[in-house]
Amino acid sequence: MLGVTLDTNIYVSALEFGGVGARLLGMARAGMFRIDVSDAILDELLTVLRDDFRWDGYRLHFGREQDCQYDESRSAEAEARNYQGGPGR
Repeated sequence: MLGVTLDTNIYVSALEFGGVGARLLGMARAGMFRIDVSDAILDELLTVLRDDFRWDGYRLHFGREQDCQYDESRSAEAEARNYQGGPGR
């Protein structure tokens, strides 16, 4: 399966405004391609959503779970290790 990496701006656009970003996430959800995401992208995304869009802790946690479901390359161990502190630790 084709793996792609999306810029943080695509995630912000999808989560806040819909449009093309939301369509890309929908295509990944439908299995058209796999989204590969790094810890750095997730940390930046959560920081932007928290600081610029005032997302609270619950919404950030739920959003992180949604983003990680698209990335089959992340192991459960790596995800657990990464989430212990979150952005702004």
